[in-house]
Amino acid sequence: MEKVKRGPLRISVTERGELDSLKNVTLTSSVEGTTTIIFIVPEGKRVEEGELVCELDSSSLVEKYKQQQIKLTTADAARNKAENDVKIQIQQNASDIAAANLNIELADLDLTKFDDGEKSKLESEKKGVLALAQEELIRAQDTYEFSKRIAKKGYKKQNELEADRIAVFKAEVEVTRAQKDLDVLTKYQFERDRAELLANSIETDRELKRVQLSGEAALAQFEAEFASRKLALTVDQELLANLKTQIEGCKILAPQAGEVVYARQSSRRSDSQAIEEGASVRQLQQILKLPDLTQMKVDAKIHESRISLVRPGMKVLIEVPLSTEMFHGEVDSVSSVPLSPDWRTPNLKQYEAIIRITDSPEAIAELKPGLTAQIEIIAEERAGVLQVPVQSVVAIGPKRYAWVASDEGMQRREIVIGDSSRKVIEIKDGLNEGEQAVMNPRSLFPNEIHELTSTAQAQADEDESKTDPASQDHKQSDQKGHPPVGEKSGSDPKVGAKPKNDKGGKSKKRPDRFKEMDKNGDGKLTRDEVPSQFAQFFDQIDANKDGAVDRTELTNMMKKMRGGGGGGRPGGGPPR
Repeated sequence: MEKVKRGPLRISVTERGELDSLKNVTLTSSVEGTTTIIFIVPEGKRVEEGELVCELDSSSLVEKYKQQQIKLTTADAARNKAENDVKIQIQQNASDIAAANLNIELADLDLTKFDDGEKSKLESEKKGVLALAQEELIRAQDTYEFSKRIAKKGYKKQNELEADRIAVFKAEVEVTRAQKDLDVLTKYQFERDRAELLANSIETDRELKRVQLSGEAALAQFEAEFASRKLALTVDQELLANLKTQIEGCKILAPQAGEVVYARQSSRRSDSQAIEEGASVRQLQQILKLPDLTQMKVDAKIHESRISLVRPGMKVLIEVPLSTEMFHGEVDSVSSVPLSPDWRTPNLKQYEAIIRITDSPEAIAELKPGLTAQIEIIAEERAGVLQVPVQSVVAIGPKRYAWVASDEGMQRREIVIGDSSRKVIEIKDGLNEGEQAVMNPRSLFPNEIHELTSTAQAQADEDESKTDPASQDHKQSDQKGHPPVGEKSGSDPKVGAKPKNDKGGKSKKRPDRFKEMDKNGDGKLTRDEVPSQFAQFFDQIDANKDGAVDRTELTNMMKKMRGGGGGGRPGGGPPR
């Protein structure tokens, strides 16, 4: 017997978690690829800030560093040469452009000189030659005429006269030649010379553009080469700096004082990877941790069915198996997205919650990282709640019952329940304060509970048949005397006369309730996976007290609830 009484009711979420430091420094390998641990301090040893805690093999990195230095020197020389080539090309372009501009000026001067002076000079010279030839012709003609007159008088010989005639002929030839030279000069030579000078002037302009384009192309090529060499030098410098950083990173120093804890990592292929001298570690792999043991926390995983009850700021009670003290904490943060599922339970959804331990550093000095902790997150606490132990309440279908002792004997009461904890359940109606409630009524009133269970099951079957189309068809067939739709009628009583749930017919397959409740598919039900009406009887169903209910334990309990025996329906009906 247990008295129905008022008292505090605590609604809480119970989970397991792992202790860890709130201020935890994790040291990892910064060496690319894989390297070997050649020194590491023993686990559990306390180290001070700046102390060498681990050293990785750097021999291959040192060799790479030397080779990279040689490569960097070569790259620096190539960059300097490319830079000088750019400067030389700039100067060469300036010289070529200056020469081209000079050629343009000279060609323009030649054209101007021809138009303004040389043309008239040449024409004057030719006209002067023509005038002299004409004067010589006149003088020769005068001489010849004079010679002819005096030759008639006998003063001059015939050969002398002939010489004067030839002189006239020569003078005529010279005049003709001089006239031709003047005509050629004015009609042809002037035009040719000016066209040549003009074409030369135009060509010098084109030559300037060719020089500019050629210089720009050569300069662009040298600049591209310089940029490439400069980038290559930068890359080599970065590689050298990276190698230097990795060599320095081979000696891992403690960033803070603390107690050395080796990192443990698990994978699908192996349970754990040992951290020891001679072990291989990859880049970014955790090697060890330096926890601050004066600030501790609990890393917990909350099932999705209970996460809505947990909020930051909630008070938490913490139990550590190796300690007799009760520790206190506070929900520091709750993740808004579920954690990545484990490959063994891909359908399990859990949320991470960080519980900060609020006790003094002296009180938590005995706690160590990695210990398992049982946490109870207090979601709600109410005072003056009418309550009874969970063992006093029996759930039969959707109803709840309790038995109380009175002057007239034992009485069964239908009750209305509210919230519940692991130990007590809230009574909203049906029981009065001070009454004596029977503990474990299933063991005291098995026949009465069996009868109630049978009645509830019959009512559930009736309700199900009302909503089952197949049952409606059978009912309609019985009323009208016709077979239901889809069945044949005939003289054979076996045809069209069998009910759906007969031995030869098809019975409706009931859903596997256990599989529906087993959210993570591990073959066991935890307290958070079962519905609230089962949660209050969880400890009774858990026969082996391992904190989980398997299919056999649940089946055995259902047999007890139905009055035991063979799995048949209460009252001897066919098994469902």
